[in-house]
Amino acid sequence: MIDKNLKDLLDAGLGLFKLGEGKIQEIVSDLEKNFNQLKEKGAEDHSEAAVRLRELLTRTMKDVRNVTDQAEKNLNSFLNEAKNNTSITMQNFKDFAGEKNINDFNAKMNEIANHILKRPADPSDSPDDPKQNPPDQEQNSEEEPIKD
Repeated sequence: MIDKNLKDLLDAGLGLFKLGEGKIQEIVSDLEKNFNQLKEKGAEDHSEAAVRLRELLTRTMKDVRNVTDQAEKNLNSFLNEAKNNTSITMQNFKDFAGEKNINDFNAKMNEIANHILKRPADPSDSPDDPKQNPPDQEQNSEEEPIKD
């Protein structure tokens, strides 16, 4: 009895799903059909207001296209000018400082960077740390431990 009720419930759910699926397809189909009918009716409208709206839309789209094209041209022009100015500035700097001085500077910067990278992260780990081995307090391994 319970098995039959579960099977009936499952069958009813599947039927509802199929019905819903068919309804959704029907609604989408009706929407497409209604949209196409509205589009056709709108295309047949040659009233003065409809003509002005179409012209306004056409002009607006053309203006938007012109603005975006001009903005793209201006951006490309700006980027090219910035690239040229950067190249000129770098060449002027090289001429002023000299290629040898620039190479020497780069070598020194690399040397400093390598030295920094080789240093221990915690200064107390360094054997040269004065806090770890103060010069006025030499450790004597022969001293006896302090007793309470």
